[in-house]
Amino acid sequence: MIQGMLGDQETDENGPVTHVKADQPQREEWCDRRDGVHHRPDARRSELPGTIPVGAYRSYRHNGRWESEDVSLSPEDGRNLLVTDEWLTYEVDAREAGSHEITLRVAAADGFGGGAVGFVVDDDPRARIAFDATGGWEQWGTVTTQLDLPRGVHTLRVVVLEGGWKLDCLQIA
Repeated sequence: MIQGMLGDQETDENGPVTHVKADQPQREEWCDRRDGVHHRPDARRSELPGTIPVGAYRSYRHNGRWESEDVSLSPEDGRNLLVTDEWLTYEVDAREAGSHEITLRVAAADGFGGGAVGFVVDDDPRARIAFDATGGWEQWGTVTTQLDLPRGVHTLRVVVLEGGWKLDCLQIA
C-alpha cells in the first residue's frame, strides 16, 4: 500500500516525485569494499516519536562496499552513501498507533538524479517515496511522507529502491 506524499508533487515514469527542501550542513564522502550484511546486535530500540541516526540500524544489507564488519554507517566518516538494493532495519517502539510523519534527511548530487526509498514494517510494505537531487553531496535536504504504524515494537526496514544518495537520519513524529 502506498501512502500519500507531502510537499510539492509531480510524477515521472515511476510515479510521484517529492521535491527535497534544501539546507546546508557539510559532510565528507568515501567508501571501500566488503560483502554481506552488517549486524549490530547492540543497536538500541528507538522510541517514537524520535530521530534515528543512519548508524543506529540493527542490520544493513549492502552491496559489498565496506571493508570490515565493525564499521557502521556514519555521516561523520562519510559512510552514508546508499545504492540500489541496499536496506537498513531499525527496531522502533511506536507509543501510539496511527499515521506517523517520517522525514528523511538526504543529499544527492545532480548527476545521480535523486532516489527512491520504500518502507517495510514487520515484512509488510507500507510506503514508497521518490525524490529529486538536492544539488550535491553536501547539499542536505528533507523529504517527508506518512507511514501508518500499529502501537508497539516493530522492525522498520528502509529499502533503497533507487540509490546513489546519502542518508543522515530519519525523524518519525
